[in-house]
Amino acid sequence: MKNKILSYVIVLCMLFGIMVMPVSAETTNSGVCGDNATWKFENGIVTIEGTGELYDFNAQANWDRTLYPWYQYRNDIKTVVVCKGIENVPWAAFTEYNSLKTVYIASTVASMGEYAFFN
Repeated sequence: MKNKILSYVIVLCMLFGIMVMPVSAETTNSGVCGDNATWKFENGIVTIEGTGELYDFNAQANWDRTLYPWYQYRNDIKTVVVCKGIENVPWAAFTEYNSLKTVYIASTVASMGEYAFFN
């Protein structure tokens, strides 16, 4: 009888564990891209918000533009919105994003890196 009850408890624990197990996404669609700046990708749009300068992910690893956190969405990004408060767009930040059609850049952007939106 004890073994039967123990079996039921184990089965219930396993079922409960499966039901409440968190589902993790394989990719992150938002994050930090400056000391005071964040980005998010949603419905084909990358929005960059906050204040100050964006990190130049390229300069951190021998000019590897694949290190930009939104790079994984390069084929799905249709619009880039750089909000008021952001001061720069780094070198090659959106180079060869073939689906990109529209870019909105706030007047607070004072510098644009070479090839920021090339090709």
